[in-house]
Amino acid sequence: MVTTAVSAAQPGAPRPAPGPAADEGLARRLRALACTAPLHDLDVRKANLAGEYSTYAMAEVALAAIDVVTLQMDFDTGADQEETIARLLPRIAAQAPDRPAAEHERVARWVLENLINVGSVDRGFRAVYGTFGPDGAYVRRDYDFKLIEEVPGPGGTVYLRTTDEAVNVLVGALDTDVTSAQIAAEVKLEVLVNRGRLADAQLAAEQARYRTVQYAETLRRALEATRRNVRSVDWLKTVPDMISEALDHVADRYRHENAILTNIRRVRDETGDERHPDHKLRAAELVDIVKDCIRRHTQLQSRLLDAGPIFRAEQDRQAFATPAARVGLDLYGQLLHPILPEPLERATRVTDAFFARGTGPRTPASVRLGDLVDLLLT
Repeated sequence: MVTTAVSAAQPGAPRPAPGPAADEGLARRLRALACTAPLHDLDVRKANLAGEYSTYAMAEVALAAIDVVTLQMDFDTGADQEETIARLLPRIAAQAPDRPAAEHERVARWVLENLINVGSVDRGFRAVYGTFGPDGAYVRRDYDFKLIEEVPGPGGTVYLRTTDEAVNVLVGALDTDVTSAQIAAEVKLEVLVNRGRLADAQLAAEQARYRTVQYAETLRRALEATRRNVRSVDWLKTVPDMISEALDHVADRYRHENAILTNIRRVRDETGDERHPDHKLRAAELVDIVKDCIRRHTQLQSRLLDAGPIFRAEQDRQAFATPAARVGLDLYGQLLHPILPEPLERATRVTDAFFARGTGPRTPASVRLGDLVDLLLT
């Protein structure tokens, strides 16, 4: 994050909101607003497309795309781009049912490519916001973020994964405590189920599932860093504490979700079709969502138990690996300086031999018919 001081506080000038906490809260909201800017920008830039696309709600399609990619993410893989597009087509077709299917697919690809930000160098977004420093100076800060990333998969495949910022946009909060947000969502879910408000409970269940995905993604990144370099991760205290906390989290959430599942089934069985005809459908959808949460927690627990053996294996592999021999070449000391006293004829033989083998291949000149005729005639 880059900072730029704009101006210092003048004597007697009014101060900003008292205390650093107030300004930090504003900075969080500004970063949250910045994460939604690429979605709003889609509806602005759709007028630049070749054709009439005003009927499409691009921000709505973008949120649906983030949803689809997030729920397909796993520890080792992500979402397939073609499958993601296929899942977006029914929503896009519902917005413009009289338009051709090829146009619907073009909209889906355009939205997905803009969420990846294909046209930029690092495929990321940047927003600028301002805060006040401790001395009262107004400071501009650059906030760099991504929404959907392309990550390499096995066999040369490319998967899509949503970032923390994208998940936060989806659930409507930025820079929240993942653990507390998870617990709050599931407590809310349990209360709503007990009261029979299944429509609201479904929304709370989906929010709990998004938090679970975000929590798993944080742990996955720690394990990936370990595979790259064990020294970059604190395995003495930080990671063991995180694994212990995560295992407690999984065990607690597993018990909680099984209790919720029991309550959902009870509400479903006790609800009459004549009074609440949609309750059984809502309850069935809730059962699927909570089962998916349980599946994700079970998978997360398996990965956490494998973290210790992964660390020991990577430590052995990286500690005893043969260092790569990379000897640099000193052109002046090893090539130019020794041949300076030599005659030109001997020096050019050395330099010609070096540059013939040390530089890249030279593309031969293309053959022209005129040159070929001249060569044959002479």
